[in-house]
Amino acid sequence: MESKIWLSYVYLKMNRLAKCKDILSQLSNYSPSYNESFLLNKIEAELNLEMKNINEAYLYYEKALEYTNNNSTKTSILNNLFIIAEKNYDLDKIIYYLSELEIYAPDNMKKDIMIDWVRYNRKAGNYNAILTKIDMLLSASEYQSIYMKLELEKAKVYLDKQDFVSAKLFLSEFTQLYQRKNETAEAYYHLGYISLMEDFNLDLSKEYFEKS
Repeated sequence: MESKIWLSYVYLKMNRLAKCKDILSQLSNYSPSYNESFLLNKIEAELNLEMKNINEAYLYYEKALEYTNNNSTKTSILNNLFIIAEKNYDLDKIIYYLSELEIYAPDNMKKDIMIDWVRYNRKAGNYNAILTKIDMLLSASEYQSIYMKLELEKAKVYLDKQDFVSAKLFLSEFTQLYQRKNETAEAYYHLGYISLMEDFNLDLSKEYFEKS
């Protein structure tokens, strides 16, 4: 039966979707092994993705995750799920899959995953969750290389909350601590924006923008 499963996958890759579906229907009463269950669910997920059945693709990819203990495989599937959710702008699923990716992804991926997690949680308005998570990450040694980025993300949360007093204080301290970095330039830009749009101080905003 495993050969039939692989044959369905071959048809899928050849874009012969009807043949793929036909073989899978023949296997509907078959009791697959653990590894075969993983492969069958992965094929079903990819087939439904080709057919634009997005919710079904989510479902089968998530089922496939139940049949593998390999972190690399889990990372690959979760990354596929993240990409699908991102294309469909499904914020709840994007955030969930990024949270799962943090668990299984290798260390060299986790920093980018966390920056994406913060970015999408900002879009979802989950401000308290972001501040709590960033404080936790700032205390972890593996995230020291993106320390400034994480600090700047905290300031952006205050901007999103329209707490301009806290944002201005945070950004001012940031520019004093860090000099001539990309993040410093961005901090000065945000200070310029606050001075222009909230304080209506044209001279100060010009000074900040020039420093940026």
